[in-house]
Amino acid sequence: MRLREEIEEGLNHPTSEYPNAATSEVEKNLRIIAEILLDIRELLEAKEEDEEETTYKWTSDPGITYYVDLHGDDKNDGKSVKTSFKTLAHAETIARPGIDKIRIRY
Repeated sequence: MRLREEIEEGLNHPTSEYPNAATSEVEKNLRIIAEILLDIRELLEAKEEDEEETTYKWTSDPGITYYVDLHGDDKNDGKSVKTSFKTLAHAETIARPGIDKIRIRY
């Protein structure tokens, strides 16, 4: 049985055969606390599922430095000042985010 079902089952049974105002207030507070704890548990489980789906790729790849220059050509490889790209837009389509660098010469 899931924890939520167990708690709900327990909350549906009175704690005393002779409830009084204090007992019913305690039961009410216990129900609220139980609901909050269940909500927290569901949020934590959802977070764990999200973290399991996330894959991190660590790389020792130092990346490539691409160069952009007004006198360059987007047909070049962009890997040196002499073979620089002409437009930043083209360099952005080639460079890998977070790994490669783009240097702009102006």
